[in-house]
Amino acid sequence: MMPTLVFIHGSWHTASCFDKLTTHLQTTHDLSSISVSLPSNSGDPNLGIDADIAAARAAITAETTRGRDVVVVVHSFGGVVGCSAIKGLAGRPRPDVPASTDQRKGEEGHVIGLIAITTGFPLTGIAFMAPLLGLPLPFFRVNHTTGFADLTASPYSLFYHDITPRSEADYWVSQLRPQSLKALYEGGEYVYAGWREMTGARVWYVSGGDDRAMPPVGQRGVVEVIEG
Repeated sequence: MMPTLVFIHGSWHTASCFDKLTTHLQTTHDLSSISVSLPSNSGDPNLGIDADIAAARAAITAETTRGRDVVVVVHSFGGVVGCSAIKGLAGRPRPDVPASTDQRKGEEGHVIGLIAITTGFPLTGIAFMAPLLGLPLPFFRVNHTTGFADLTASPYSLFYHDITPRSEADYWVSQLRPQSLKALYEGGEYVYAGWREMTGARVWYVSGGDDRAMPPVGQRGVVEVIEG
């Protein structure tokens, strides 16, 4: 049985950013996909990374508890969420036997793969922005009045400069949502280096050659550190 893909988006975005990809995977490759909506992007500044991790883990365990294996696909901030959410769930792929058969009945599935797209790998107990000493990245500012991270760079230039036609890029800009500061700066106690548990599974890193939020040099640095 093919695994279920669970997609976890980054800051300011919503689960809909994966719609074209998940539709293609389903129609062309018959791959089931779930896109998680992170609460910290819902417009409530009081929601932190703990709520995000809980939402991601609920989506993952909804599959594993019914015997399905899962590959988690994370992007940007979603890397911290996804790696934390897979705590204790990693495992090797099982034989290709349907989950409904007697051979698999009662067995739980596992997280058998992690696909990391232009993201970092979290360390246990460390909040998302802690490695940068709490300093905001060049493209956003801390708005203590609203509790959100305000984009200061053009969203089109930052995220969608390579999308054509421009009207489609503008559509995706219109779909961006406020990002809770709490999720970025607090909640280190909920963060877990789940990628370290993937010894019996696979981890892939997908680099973006023209990613402006996380330039390639930063991506290479992440991979070099992880490969050790």
